[in-house]
Amino acid sequence: MAVRPETVQALAEQIGAAVSTREKVRVWSMSAVERLRLDDGRTVILKYAVERFGAEPAIFRHAASHNVPVPAVLASAVQADGSAAFLLEDLGEQIREATLHDAAQAAVAIHRCPPMDSIPVLDQAALEALPTKALRTLEQLQAAGRWKEADTNGIRKALERLEGLASHRATGAELPPFGLCHSEFHPTSLHVTDRGPYLLDLARAFTGPGLLDLVSWQGTGDPMNLGKVTQLLNAYMDAGGPEEALADRGGLPAHRWAGGWFKLWVTEWFLEATLKYAATTEHDDSNQLGTLRDLKEALQCLADT
Repeated sequence: MAVRPETVQALAEQIGAAVSTREKVRVWSMSAVERLRLDDGRTVILKYAVERFGAEPAIFRHAASHNVPVPAVLASAVQADGSAAFLLEDLGEQIREATLHDAAQAAVAIHRCPPMDSIPVLDQAALEALPTKALRTLEQLQAAGRWKEADTNGIRKALERLEGLASHRATGAELPPFGLCHSEFHPTSLHVTDRGPYLLDLARAFTGPGLLDLVSWQGTGDPMNLGKVTQLLNAYMDAGGPEEALADRGGLPAHRWAGGWFKLWVTEWFLEATLKYAATTEHDDSNQLGTLRDLKEALQCLADT
């Protein structure tokens, strides 16, 4: 992932400055963040990302216009390859780690934000389609000589079982909170300043059930903890979340419904990203194990016990 020097120069010119130095903050395979020091002494944040995440500047602006605490977009541009590059206000160093209360307040703020055009929608019909989409992507991976059938039998069987459950379990998807969702709602995406917490990393935002964000907070690397989902859900209600957030949906308690659909949604997205963006196969074995674990957790939540 790269940004052209002339793009950086053009962005700085949009705010009437020139760049003195550039410092890398974080670099991923599909995006990167730098801190720029300008000739007038100011610092700003430069972020650039592949075309898939090109809507992020517009999402930031939309969120800000509806009182969601996000850094201001100062300038933005689209590069020749479709990738996005933009400048954000520099919030400075974080003063402390985000708490459960911070998370609840931020979640309420973003879920109150109305939907916007041109971002994915995860409504009831889209939830129902997730296991079928994941199965088709698995078949495409296998057709490309990866994720061989003999190694992924458990994944296929889990997806087929979830496919049979999807129609019933997806009901209630559009109960409040249903609106703008962060999608990568992790402690690292909440930057706490002396003015309060700010939400970062909106590249994968979508319109859908806000309860999925509450599961996302604990991350995906460790086994899912439904007790932690319940804790955040209770804090979310204390912070002003809609009363419908506690309602059963799909015949399940809210925390269990959210946990199951989050794990299935993560699986479908990961399979698609692996097919389209993974350049090597060196991590395929461990990725298959992680995918099977996620699907088993989805079944523990969504299947009858």
